[in-house]
Amino acid sequence: MLIKWIIAFSLLLPFPFIAGTHVSAAAAAPSADWKATAIKEAKKRYPAAVVMFTQNYWTSLKKDPATRQFRITMTDGSRQFAVFVTIRYHKETNKVVSMQVLEER
Repeated sequence: MLIKWIIAFSLLLPFPFIAGTHVSAAAAAPSADWKATAIKEAKKRYPAAVVMFTQNYWTSLKKDPATRQFRITMTDGSRQFAVFVTIRYHKETNKVVSMQVLEER
């Protein structure tokens, strides 16, 4: 009897969606997509600059639209500076409401 349970359980392991552990794509939207969007928006404003470092500065998912802010360190020649990119988007659809790029002072 125990062997039947072990076999039945082991058959469910390769298929996590049957076991109920499946996470929808909208619920598990990776921040890497927003990170790439933030870098792309910063490069629009500073096309000659090279991105050195990107940091997810803060995230607010409690309200709709949700907000993510990234701090991107860039260099342009000998000048090193940082910009904040704020992205506001709808959580369910991941549609961007607004984006703002501000240089750190």
